[in-house]
Amino acid sequence: RGRRMRQAGVCGALSGPTHTTSGVPRVRLGRDVERGSRQKDEALMARGPRHLAMGSATAALAIAAACLAGAVAAAAATPLGRKYSWSASTPPRLQWLGNDGYCGEVSAIMAGLKFGQYLSQYDLRDVATGSQLRYYLVGENDGVTARRLRLQHSEYPNTCVPREGARRGNCARQYLAWAKNQTRHGGAVTITVYMNYNLFYGSTDPRAGEVDYDHIVSVARVDSDYDDDAFHADDLLTIVDHGLWSPDNVPQYAFTYAFGAAMGSREEANSPDGEVYTVPDAYSGGNFGIAHTGPADGGGELVPVRVDTSVNFERPGIKDGSQVRPPPMPLNLTVTASALVPGVRYMLYEYANETAVPTAAFNAHKADAAASLPFVAAGGDMDGANATFTVRRSIMSDEKVFYRAVRADAP
Repeated sequence: RGRRMRQAGVCGALSGPTHTTSGVPRVRLGRDVERGSRQKDEALMARGPRHLAMGSATAALAIAAACLAGAVAAAAATPLGRKYSWSASTPPRLQWLGNDGYCGEVSAIMAGLKFGQYLSQYDLRDVATGSQLRYYLVGENDGVTARRLRLQHSEYPNTCVPREGARRGNCARQYLAWAKNQTRHGGAVTITVYMNYNLFYGSTDPRAGEVDYDHIVSVARVDSDYDDDAFHADDLLTIVDHGLWSPDNVPQYAFTYAFGAAMGSREEANSPDGEVYTVPDAYSGGNFGIAHTGPADGGGELVPVRVDTSVNFERPGIKDGSQVRPPPMPLNLTVTASALVPGVRYMLYEYANETAVPTAAFNAHKADAAASLPFVAAGGDMDGANATFTVRRSIMSDEKVFYRAVRADAP
């Protein structure tokens, strides 16, 4: 896929300078978008940086609520002022910073939760690389990791390579359109970004950082005035950075950028007047991304299952340079099967390891499950469909759990 195996890690470094705590990162909307919300922005600015920070926090809470609510497309204006909004339904999570950071691992964990499975950052990296000192990298081992985790996926094809004289942002436009498409159609999308090394580490080197990307983030939502899969400069991209940017040690998590203003070169990304994150534009190797689209389901038998956790972190985090798993913590899970037909009998299966999870004929492989629960769907909407079934489970954070639900009469 045109990438080299990097020597340095991603997701920030414990050994580097501390993150800046001055100021509040702006929501980068670009001129066309800013025009529509200028009065609100000027009012916030007139009240000072603290009120601007409160506005950012309120926006982050609204985004988190939308993530929990699920994907929607509405005719009325969304909280970010667009006609349509598509949420990934993946609430933010906090990454470990040791061993060059677990940003890619957390992105994959978030996708897994959406599709019915949980495992720790330690175990995700172990599945991906077999070592805590090697990294989950988008564009390197993300696809094979998805297959090992029994998740369907679509990798960004990366067929656009910037060329001399080409339209500025041509490849990044295709990349953002792909992220929009995958989010609109229910995928859990992971993309890569540059970090602003001036803001994070005080670096004055305009080329500081990696040439391809520095950080792996999850797409939380896309807002647009257009119900299509195309790039529009005023479309809005909201990413979650897994808590890496933490002014005053308080993670911001959510960042919203207009498509047209989100792109930049390595040098532009490091500008003192730049944004916290930038979508790479004009890197000769292209862009890198993966969309997890559901559990592996060769027979089309599964109904949707998602897992929500009682907290979004694992503490303590791993020690830098260590291969030793940190002590686990208690974790409460809410497991929800949806799109059920009332009155129909289903089976909910729990597996304790990814290697035990079937990819078809789930009832025939009942013996592979660590536990099974028969249930009859009840409730539903006015049309007598779309019932849900919820169970709660208490585990330790170092346990793996994979859930799959099928009709009892399925193969």
